Amino acid sequence: MKKILGVSALTLVAACLIAPKFIANEYQSKLTDFIDNINSEAGYSAKIESTESSWFGSTSKVLVEIDTTTIAPTLQGKKLSAEFELDTQFGPLLFAPQGVIGLFSTDVKLKGDEQRHYLNWSAETPLYTLSLISNLFGDLQFADYIPAFSNKAQTLSVSEYSGHGKLANDKLIYNGGFKAATASEQTTTTLQNVTLNLDLDADWATIRSEGFYNGNMGLNIEQITTVPQGEFDKLAVTLKTKLDDSTQLGSMQIGYAIKKIDVDGFQANDLNLVTELNNLDNQVFLDYGQLIKESVSLTPNQQFAFLQQHLDTLLAGKPEFNIVEFSGETKDGKFTANLASHLADIKNPSIAEMNDPRFWLYNAIVNANVKMDQTLLHSAVQHYVAKKMYAPLNSPEVKQQSDILIDSLVQQGIIKLENNNYSTQFHAEKGQGKIYDLAFPLM
Repeated sequence: MKKILGVSALTLVAACLIAPKFIANEYQSKLTDFIDNINSEAGYSAKIESTESSWFGSTSKVLVEIDTTTIAPTLQGKKLSAEFELDTQFGPLLFAPQGVIGLFSTDVKLKGDEQRHYLNWSAETPLYTLSLISNLFGDLQFADYIPAFSNKAQTLSVSEYSGHGKLANDKLIYNGGFKAATASEQTTTTLQNVTLNLDLDADWATIRSEGFYNGNMGLNIEQITTVPQGEFDKLAVTLKTKLDDSTQLGSMQIGYAIKKIDVDGFQANDLNLVTELNNLDNQVFLDYGQLIKESVSLTPNQQFAFLQQHLDTLLAGKPEFNIVEFSGETKDGKFTANLASHLADIKNPSIAEMNDPRFWLYNAIVNANVKMDQTLLHSAVQHYVAKKMYAPLNSPEVKQQSDILIDSLVQQGIIKLENNNYSTQFHAEKGQGKIYDLAFPLM
């Protein structure tokens, strides 16, 4: 029994001593692939400047450059550069915060010597650090960090940022955030408790492809304060994407929510706007992603040619644009609205035809509903009438004219009053509009 245990221990030790050599080759291959992926993107370049290898690890320096034209077409002939240091330990035995067994662990540092010309932060701290570990199956866990910094003019300050995530089984999960940021030039604006959340059913190649996949992304800001204008509480921006595997049609839903607004005397609560685009051909977006990889900055002619070439394919899926929800509440009452729209069956339209507003007035099929409290509509109309009459909002003439206008809309059948709520319904098709039973031409 002792001999068996001795042989097993010797075998384990030998494996731990030999394995790093094979892991090193695999790591170097992945690093080379990563560099190649950067170089395949138009406007980006990367190269390994140096590598020092040992049996149990390696240290590399990687230079990344970005053509500023990719950021703004007016910034031609300039490049942004950053040098990253990669310190890697080869497994299977690791001594990293994320785990002790795996293929490798890597600490990435951007010292930021160039960035210190226009930013201030702690002298002994890199501008950016990333720690990642690969388990024995190739799954990645990682954590990143940016120290608190400010600009030289002291008009911008941002607290430290930290995040963590994992990339495993073709799924990316990431959560990060910072506590505060303040910008002060003409006005002072402060953001508090900002968080970013990603939950994507996609590998890195799919994310870079510009195509669709199933995923959820969220940006949350607890509070935005502007001096002297006002305050925004609990802002949330969400993006949800889906891909139907059978039809290869994608969709995206973008949502905006604000719990409370108090700006220049205007107050509102629970504001929500949710829009969606449905039935978008995934292959068209993949083709566009390939096009932008090959060009630093697409010209209008390139964009026009691409759209014309893929227009029939896009329209074949019968894309939709919908406003799922537009709602909120002010001191005068609540409102809610929604809209659903798509194009009628059309074949081979040209870009010139689609640039004509009459094309959309005739071919768009639209259904919309609006509902609001009686008090809110009366308040909104009184503000409108007071502005037109150059009269005080609370004057008897303003109230009288507002009531007359609202009564006229009710008598014409444009709005209806029921249970202290005004509502209206709108339908458009073949260039004809209809509000309830009232039909009229749109063109």
